[in-house]
Amino acid sequence: MARNEPPAFVTLEAKTNSPLLPLHILTERNRAGSYLSVGLAVISMFGMFLFLSYYLQLVKGYSPSETGVAFLPWQLPRSSAPCSSPRG
Repeated sequence: MARNEPPAFVTLEAKTNSPLLPLHILTERNRAGSYLSVGLAVISMFGMFLFLSYYLQLVKGYSPSETGVAFLPWQLPRSSAPCSSPRG
C-alpha cells in the first residue's frame, strides 16, 4: 500500500486546482535540493531519537519519563536558536 502512495500523490497534485505541493517548484534545482536535504535531515533525526530512546531505556535502564527528560538539553538550543539568529 505504501508503494502506491507517492505516485498517487503526484497524480492527484498534478490534477488539482490548488495543490499542497505545486510540482513546478521541484523543477528548480536549488529548491528541490534543499527539500531533499531537509527531508534527509528529518529522517536521520527521527532515527537518532528512536534508537537513542531504545538505548536509554533498554541498556541504561531509564524509565520513559527519564528518557524524555534526558532529551531536554538537546531541545533547548534548538528552540532558542531561531530567536538569536540574524534576520536576512
